[in-house]
Amino acid sequence: MSTLTRSLRTFARAEDGATTAEYGIIIVVVAGIAIFVLSQLNGVLQTLYGKFGSKVNAVNQLAWQVKLCE
Repeated sequence: MSTLTRSLRTFARAEDGATTAEYGIIIVVVAGIAIFVLSQLNGVLQTLYGKFGSKVNAVNQLAWQVKLCE
């Protein structure tokens, strides 16, 4: 067996070099999941903030009406 073949087998079996690549893959997967989840929540958050904003406006108008009646 040649030295090159032995070196390649040793490199393939070693776990030290693979950890950096594995961390990179994990970061890419987590970032992809985060982007997907946030993009799916976009419509829900817009609806939620829209309802909240309309409630705040209604309370604000009611407060002005009460203040004007005093």
